[in-house]
Amino acid sequence: MNEVKIIIDGIHVTAQSGEKLLPVALNAGISIPHACYVPNVDPPVHECKLCVVEANGDIVTACTEPISEGMIVITNSPKLERLRRMRLHFPG
Repeated sequence: MNEVKIIIDGIHVTAQSGEKLLPVALNAGISIPHACYVPNVDPPVHECKLCVVEANGDIVTACTEPISEGMIVITNSPKLERLRRMRLHFPG
């Protein structure tokens, strides 16, 4: 694997190509809501879907999304919060 650079919420992060986005963000100190993520479990559980983010304009689950060179990620927006609330069945 080779090292790639991505941007998460405006923060430049370097990691290994193919790593999943959620652990990369968490290791960089960037918080992404999650409930079912268990490190080093492959394939990921990905049942809670609380880790939804926007990656290069697409809504994806961070626990399953492999990073790639130049990826731009947004972890929080009204749209993402709405999706997370719907998943948890919270009003708002």
